[in-house]
Amino acid sequence: MISLKTGNIVREADLFTPPEHASDFPIKIQCHPSTDIVQVFTKHGFIHTYDYTANLCIDMIRVIEDNAILYFNCSLFEEIMLTRSGKIHLIRLNAGNAVTHLKNLGRLDLAIKIATQTKNSCDTTIYSEYIISLLASKNINSAVDIFHEKSKELRLDGLSHKVMKGIKDTDLIADFYLMISQKDQLMTDEVNLIEKYCRFNESNIELFENALRLNNVQILVI
Repeated sequence: MISLKTGNIVREADLFTPPEHASDFPIKIQCHPSTDIVQVFTKHGFIHTYDYTANLCIDMIRVIEDNAILYFNCSLFEEIMLTRSGKIHLIRLNAGNAVTHLKNLGRLDLAIKIATQTKNSCDTTIYSEYIISLLASKNINSAVDIFHEKSKELRLDGLSHKVMKGIKDTDLIADFYLMISQKDQLMTDEVNLIEKYCRFNESNIELFENALRLNNVQILVI
């Protein structure tokens, strides 16, 4: 049993040991507070990855068939292992399971953070869903930052259509794209879609068009 204390709260999760490794035991635990990930390393070469906020085991893998003596942390999901036979191994774990797990829990910010830190390819859908969740909470600045980081991929993934379906506040949408336009060119289909969507919702499209003119927004024709 692993007990993880956060203030006065104690969280517990079972450390699974395969029957054929009943004599196995932990020799190191590594916490990654910025990602809510805890990794447990065992004598028989297993690495258990836990989400300690959800009290769930994300992944368990045996990385080597030799008894380990020590693990040295290099970075998130990367370790150096020294075995009893005197060999040193550099181990890079696939962070994909952790990213998928966090996405399924709706913890998109952590999924993106882990994917970025581990240079793991991340489904563009995660970024689209995260932007929509940020806009829903009126965190426009963060949504714009994420967009600029992945603008090409997000546009190919049809972000504008997803935003229109996911966000009902047309003023919020206009503000989002106006902030984008201050750093990047808006595409013709984005402007057309915004105008169409705003008219459909009986919003005053003239406010948006005037704002575009006042901000000297450049429209990229494709």
